[in-house]
Amino acid sequence: MNLAPGHGEGHSVVLDRTWTEMAAELGLTREATYRALARLEADGRIVRGENLVSLCAT
Repeated sequence: MNLAPGHGEGHSVVLDRTWTEMAAELGLTREATYRALARLEADGRIVRGENLVSLCAT
């Protein structure tokens, strides 16, 4: 993962692997990871793009 230049002062990260790969590295299931991401997105805490995730101001 790398910080995305010019995206909200470091509040965005460019992903260099899939969420499934990151879940496996963390010892989590794909399903649990995607449920957590969906909840964060539904709550307005993150925005997901093709290979970018951004934190939202709360």
